[in-house]
Amino acid sequence: MSRELEKLQNKYTSLCRMIFDPAGDFSFQRTPQNDGSTHVEFDGEAYHLVATERGLELSRQTTADEEEVLYWLVRDVVFWAAVRYELENRVETQDSRRMIFMEWRRLIARCGGEFAERLDAEIDAILKENPFTDG
Repeated sequence: MSRELEKLQNKYTSLCRMIFDPAGDFSFQRTPQNDGSTHVEFDGEAYHLVATERGLELSRQTTADEEEVLYWLVRDVVFWAAVRYELENRVETQDSRRMIFMEWRRLIARCGGEFAERLDAEIDAILKENPFTDG
């Protein structure tokens, strides 16, 4: 593993331990799993967060900024934790995103202000285009 990915892994683990179990073992994939999940590549100049499925590249996000790729990784792992929380605490008459977004914001706030501010802006943009629909 490259030194850059090792450094990124250490920061990612620290952030995840702030959010979840301090004794947890957190790691991101470095090779394609081909199941729709993401992995991280570093080409010497930029980080790439790549999703693959059945040998096909579904998406690629690229940045030279280590903090940017950390945000993407943390945002995604926290999102899935929020979805799991909503499934365990579902309120049938409300838009499931209400609880997901609330939990997503709560968890990512444990990382500090910048990540929380970025997520707030993303959620606000989502809701501007697609408001809650309870029923």
